[in-house]
Amino acid sequence: MFNSTTVAPSSSTTPSAGALAAILQADPVSCEILRFLLENESAMDSAKGIAAWWVHRDELAVQPSLHRLFACGAILVHTLSSGSTLYGLTQDTEVRAWLRNAFGVPDDQRASADRQPRQKKTAMDVQST
Repeated sequence: MFNSTTVAPSSSTTPSAGALAAILQADPVSCEILRFLLENESAMDSAKGIAAWWVHRDELAVQPSLHRLFACGAILVHTLSSGSTLYGLTQDTEVRAWLRNAFGVPDDQRASADRQPRQKKTAMDVQST
């Protein structure tokens, strides 16, 4: 096991669902990060790893999105004793439920052999939720 500190945004500064929807509409990188996390809810990685493996973008393009997602309570920051920072999906059940609804992800993430493939939602779809 590793030592870590998890940081969550203060609830007094967490924006409303409307603010989160606005971020997702304006920031496709945030959408890609959250889509990955909703499909892999226990995943955590550094900004460099997220950029390289999750969204295939430059780390400098990913950093602002991570900051916005943290500020609105969609992701958590885990600081390891080594000083490394990892990002993962929030544990807040209300935020997770809102995100699942916004992205059309079923509550039960377990794969089913007979489940039909889901269509990806775009930022415009997120705005209309």
